[in-house]
Amino acid sequence: MKKAVLTVSVLLFMVTITIITADDWGDTNASFADISLVMEAYGFAGIVPEPDSPFMSALKSDIARQVGAFEKSPAIDTAAEFLTAALFSDLLPQDPEKQETVIQHLSFGSAGARKIAAIWFEKSATSGISFDEPVNYIAKKADVPKESLHYFYRAAITDKIAGIAAQSFKDAAPGYFTYPKSSSGGSKDEHVVAIITRYFCYPTKENFSTVSSAVNYFGRKGTTSQRDMAQFRILVSFLEKLSPQLRKRITAEL
Repeated sequence: MKKAVLTVSVLLFMVTITIITADDWGDTNASFADISLVMEAYGFAGIVPEPDSPFMSALKSDIARQVGAFEKSPAIDTAAEFLTAALFSDLLPQDPEKQETVIQHLSFGSAGARKIAAIWFEKSATSGISFDEPVNYIAKKADVPKESLHYFYRAAITDKIAGIAAQSFKDAAPGYFTYPKSSSGGSKDEHVVAIITRYFCYPTKENFSTVSSAVNYFGRKGTTSQRDMAQFRILVSFLEKLSPQLRKRITAEL
């Protein structure tokens, strides 16, 4: 009897550990929040928070002050800042349907922390500016490991890039966008999508340089024929759909 009780206790302990781990690290359904939809639920006309909105004054003042300093000005003036402050101010719209929209697409607690940290990670990749400060803040306030936030983001951004690539490259010639190791200096040929995905997951200067070199390679290739130029336009269109800001940064170096 004692052995049975002990077995059950061990199983319950293992289940508890599994639940804690799942909560900390997220799940396989990692995805980005629909920022436009969530900001609309909060009553904003676009993704830029309006300073005279009642939701802005409803934010906890100490949190608004800390979060407002994450970007260029001390005010809450970006969606990432507002959503971060709203999360830790426990701020929800009063309308039940709008509440449901925020909870469904953004959530709260550690799940919300992962969603909002993913926004900051993506901003780092697209802009080339480090946003470690807000990510560290989110990890500390939500009491979750920072690496768990990055783990969730890597899964979400990989899935997002794959989805856009599937549509963008469906008419491309097989193997056309494979970057040869002789040009990359790497140990193997790699498709440009893999190179771009690696950069988004780890936006180092070295990885950005590899992305620029790969895009430049296909750009030079595009000058040789109309067919190749048409193929290169597919790549530029893919970059534009993925991130207009990153596309401008890359093509500015070509």
